[in-house]
Amino acid sequence: MKRRLNLAIAALIISIFASCESEDIIPVARGDAFIVTKIIDTDTLYALSLHANANAPMASVTATSEDEDDGIYTLSPDNTNTYDFFYEPEEEDFSTDIPTIGEYNFIANFQTDDADLSTDILTDDVIYPAKVTTVSFVSSMLNIEWENDDSIDTYIIALYNEDGNIIFASSPMSGQSHDYQIYADLYGWANNIAPTAGSTYKLQVNTYQYEAGKVGINLQARSIYEKSIIWED
Repeated sequence: MKRRLNLAIAALIISIFASCESEDIIPVARGDAFIVTKIIDTDTLYALSLHANANAPMASVTATSEDEDDGIYTLSPDNTNTYDFFYEPEEEDFSTDIPTIGEYNFIANFQTDDADLSTDILTDDVIYPAKVTTVSFVSSMLNIEWENDDSIDTYIIALYNEDGNIIFASSPMSGQSHDYQIYADLYGWANNIAPTAGSTYKLQVNTYQYEAGKVGINLQARSIYEKSIIWED
């Protein structure tokens, strides 16, 4: 469940690959590079995120930027889903410096021993974390409200436990959304998990922006608002 949010991210992307009989498939992959932004204390921090999507099961995916000093990025599958591979930044990867801008080349090796090369251009466009105005409990329900932002295409709300595992993820919501409520019986909780009164969780409000003219195909940027909460009954 730790990588569950990847499935929600993948759900943001409309597959451009037509379904066909397995013997007729020509394996094709597409890479996507975008910047993730978060604010810690008064510092605005940035990190690189990579995603590869394919029409056939992949065995491995790597990516490189135009800067040789960046080395090789290795993407990983989301559990057993080998159609989507991800490179996610860890906390220590966030920096006040923007990631390397320019061309990112992806090499996808398929389980059939075929391979495909794709390219994505990373610009310095970023979006900033949601301006959350309310985080409060009303009758055992967590209420989150934020200011409207015309630059946002999609929101996803998530909760993590103290071990850093994601235990709740909402479905993708329209950029016109401005509030969300979480309660014990809501769809989106991990299997056999329910919120416990007195437990501490990390709330995330994730925002996403698509590349211009490519809504539903390529992500341009992501931002993360985070806040520690104690669940109330």
